[in-house]
Amino acid sequence: MAHNTVCTGCSLLCDDIEVELKGERISSVKNTCYMGVGRFVAKHKPIAKNTATEISEVVTLLRNSKNPVIFGLDNSTTGAQKKGIELAEILGATIDDSSSFCQGPFVEAILNNRIPTCTLDDIRNEADVVVFWGADPQNSHPRHLSRFSYFPRGEHRQRGWEEDRNAIVIDVRHSDTAEICRNRFYKIPPRGDTEFIEALTKAIQGKVSKTSFGFDVKRMLELANILKKAKFPVICVGLGYTYSASVDLMQALIESLREFTQCHVMPMIGHYNMYGFNRELYSKTGFINRVSFKDGIKHDKALQYVWFQ
Repeated sequence: MAHNTVCTGCSLLCDDIEVELKGERISSVKNTCYMGVGRFVAKHKPIAKNTATEISEVVTLLRNSKNPVIFGLDNSTTGAQKKGIELAEILGATIDDSSSFCQGPFVEAILNNRIPTCTLDDIRNEADVVVFWGADPQNSHPRHLSRFSYFPRGEHRQRGWEEDRNAIVIDVRHSDTAEICRNRFYKIPPRGDTEFIEALTKAIQGKVSKTSFGFDVKRMLELANILKKAKFPVICVGLGYTYSASVDLMQALIESLREFTQCHVMPMIGHYNMYGFNRELYSKTGFINRVSFKDGIKHDKALQYVWFQ
């Protein structure tokens, strides 16, 4: 018998998944991408229940800790995230998640109403121009183009990618997504995002600006005109941009575009409920991550991580 469920393989949360059960195990999955198959089949195991002794040991460990840190919860339900924040407050602990070193700056800007965003359904139904900046959804969010941003027939985009949509890629490499959008691929050098977005913002304002890496001015003006004439443009920001250029520059670009059209930004978040954690913590503390409850509520900017490979 088939059961309908939601895939938590990435932040798209595809809700058209069908699974077949054989006993307590999943025997087959329909409608998933390769990431979803891995989530449902390869990693599926019966849920192990913690014993009272194990829980007691964890409680003792936490009570005796001097500087506990709770990290993660990006792939947890909102209810579990709320409990995690409550636990951090009780312990006087520091709580954090992966947004500290990925899309946190954009999530914070959205929650502070500095940058306008939209939903995936808005993109499917309304977007006529979608820009993937430093993002390769064909690999990071495999059903993004097929289900939401390029190929589907939306409510006001019935003719789909053939006539109703433009997909644009701005990136340092010719990615799989760039291959699909080959006629609208704008290649920039590594760390060239800052200079490119500054030149693009000027082009939208009707000013001509050359880049030090010699990007074709005519193509820059062409991109600016495509964005200005769009009815519902969306810029999907990937880590390639986040690690190279600032939120302030993206905000300046959006403000320039909003003189002509209603442009939106969507950070390409990987973990399925990172935004949920950020929103819950923000509503309680005013910060989206790196919060210490040790002496009141503080933003622990000094928190650092060391990675071992």
